[in-house]
Amino acid sequence: MLSTKEIRKNLDAIEKRITEIALKGTDLVPPTDYAVELNTLASKLFDLSNGLNELRYNKLGQPMIMVNIFCDDKAKLDYLSGYGTYFSTNKGLHPAFIINDEPIKGFRLGKYPDVRVDNTNYHVSLFGLEPAHDTGGVTESYDGLASANDTINAGTTNTDGDSVHNITMAEYSYLGLRAVSDAFECRGDDYYGTSYMNSSDRGTPIGKNKNDSGYYYVSTGSGPDQWRHDGTPFGVWGMRGPVRMIVHGYQLNEGELEFIPNNNAAEMTATELAQTSSEYKGILEDGSFVDAGTALTMKYDYLSAPGTGIGLPFELTNTLANQQQNNDTYGSLSQLSSMTVHDGVTVPDYLRWNLMYPLISGTPNGYCSMRNAVGMSRVSARGSYFNGSSGGGWSSSFGNIYSFGNSYYSMAGRCASIM
Repeated sequence: MLSTKEIRKNLDAIEKRITEIALKGTDLVPPTDYAVELNTLASKLFDLSNGLNELRYNKLGQPMIMVNIFCDDKAKLDYLSGYGTYFSTNKGLHPAFIINDEPIKGFRLGKYPDVRVDNTNYHVSLFGLEPAHDTGGVTESYDGLASANDTINAGTTNTDGDSVHNITMAEYSYLGLRAVSDAFECRGDDYYGTSYMNSSDRGTPIGKNKNDSGYYYVSTGSGPDQWRHDGTPFGVWGMRGPVRMIVHGYQLNEGELEFIPNNNAAEMTATELAQTSSEYKGILEDGSFVDAGTALTMKYDYLSAPGTGIGLPFELTNTLANQQQNNDTYGSLSQLSSMTVHDGVTVPDYLRWNLMYPLISGTPNGYCSMRNAVGMSRVSARGSYFNGSSGGGWSSSFGNIYSFGNSYYSMAGRCASIM
């Protein structure tokens, strides 16, 4: 039987070769004369990981190294709640496993975030490359990733390829709750190529971006197993740096928390994901979804009139009393665990299921922020980035800068598909 170290070494070699073949083609589409070798590599990857990792292709024919997340007993809310420890017990499934009110078999997440090759971003998951960021190729913004999905899914090079989406709020938060219930907190490149939590952790520096503290990015898949969501060679890498994850299916619109319910966002087009889409719903205290803008939906509000202050505390409420009046102000909490709820307001568990309000106990680390001015909508970038430091973690929700069209050097997407 192979040791964990030997498995990791063999997996890295397989994934490195898959990536080398993709790089030989145009726009990461492998040349056809490598088809037999890729099939062999795919079988080895699947067998070595006991089906947890899989080589898939999108409809453009680009390969994607994926992690399979199955709808099993750990997808159930009673397990994720710690049977009432973290939130109220519930016999249903986590929202990540429900689309259009029906359960799904599971979903696949890119083992690695989107990648960057020759200053061009690609919405694929490959090993040993620079993480995508900023502009060039796929625009790593909420809208840009939605448009990229449409383009990829309209491809005809591989008609049997997966329909892809960007990681959703539901999928991200499911892995975060699994970390709590499984008592494992992953680390990552959140301090210039090293882990803020453990300075002996080091990845392989890549790219030209650096400052006196070190390189911004490390190559995808580098660093120890603790840099993967479950601490194994088969886990999702990069959920705590070097780039924040743009998640689809949520916006904070004028302070109102608006969700595309469950995991419906995974099957939506760019038009349906757009800021003005009617697919976004507000949520009431009893957990029911209603049209955005309905009275008494859940909102983030400042504790007092914010004026022109920055980094001000905020709370969960259902009526805005201290909405900001200019674009400069923003609210922030060094950890989600310090967020409070306004007197008399009941917290719907759906917010805990999505790590947008503290768990009853055991809330994972994470800085969170918001802006709630009239006419202002902000999306969420989750996890951490190369200088996230103590603010990194599953509960991190950076929402005070990013609009639907905003790309930035510290955030990227992650390809995903439904089983």
